[in-house]
Amino acid sequence: MGKINWFRSYLAGLKQEFSEINSQRLLIDKSALTKYLEAHQSDNNLLLVGIMPDFGGKGLNADEFKLTNITQLMVLKKTTFSEINHEEFLDIFEETYLVIEKILEYILNSSREGCTELRFLNTQNIKLVPVWNLSSCNGWKIMLDFDMFV
Repeated sequence: MGKINWFRSYLAGLKQEFSEINSQRLLIDKSALTKYLEAHQSDNNLLLVGIMPDFGGKGLNADEFKLTNITQLMVLKKTTFSEINHEEFLDIFEETYLVIEKILEYILNSSREGCTELRFLNTQNIKLVPVWNLSSCNGWKIMLDFDMFV
């Protein structure tokens, strides 16, 4: 299985694993993300988005060569700002954080269990970052990278 199909399959597995997630999509870049989020309906929250990975080379020579997969996963909730107050706005970040934390733990377990693609997860580079008003969506993203053999 190729790298992209593996990632698509992994995202589908995350959606099945977490009942809080109602839809998921793998997108290529920010313009595709913006277009998709604008069409996303709030009654279909929470949304899991995977961003197509970038691949960089690593290794001193051809025998040591690996690809470093750099990607993001987002858990987002479509928000109508005129219908919520500040406390409800903060509740969105709490709700989506609880899910992104579960996903992170799932990813870490996949790495511990020797998942083919995630066994070389670079845990020191993992970042959890809030996402604010991205096409009226709010939530969290996980930024991560892992080494992969070619």
